[in-house]
Amino acid sequence: CNPDHETSTMSGRLAHRVELIAKAAALERARLLQWILAWAGLSAVWLLDDGVSPESSLRVAELAAAELAGDGLLTTSRRQCISQQFRALA
Repeated sequence: CNPDHETSTMSGRLAHRVELIAKAAALERARLLQWILAWAGLSAVWLLDDGVSPESSLRVAELAAAELAGDGLLTTSRRQCISQQFRALA
């Protein structure tokens, strides 16, 4: 079950969950964040197809991109480009 918009986009929540899951699953943090970014984009498209607002999925994608950028794994310009592309979906 997915959390509501307010819970899923709460400040620091994604970063905290990523740390917990990466450790428990023995995954690289960056790989998990990349998966979240891809999942969020796909989720947004599915929601749009169903006539539902993709706002939460798009915000999660932005949060994942921000984490990757903060780790130096995504340039600011690439992060902005991703954000613009996702916003164009809505």
